[in-house]
Amino acid sequence: MRVVRKLVAVARRGAFIARIVAVADAFDAMGSDRPYRKGMDDGTLDTILHAGAGKQWDARVIEAFFRARADIREISRRERESLRLDLQPLL
Repeated sequence: MRVVRKLVAVARRGAFIARIVAVADAFDAMGSDRPYRKGMDDGTLDTILHAGAGKQWDARVIEAFFRARADIREISRRERESLRLDLQPLL
């Protein structure tokens, strides 16, 4: 029985981590520029995430996202800047 409880605990943690990743992926996908469209502005992105809380995404994860939103956006901005390529010299 002890092994079953441990497996259930591991499965629950894994499922919660997957819900965190789902919100992170949505934030990145909607907020990032793509070759075919610009990333969404912060207001639109916030509206979509709030609307999906408890429906599309785990409400607890969305709540945690908004508590850490300023830090997440700053980290995201810095990471995206470091990945920008200057293609002008190649043209």
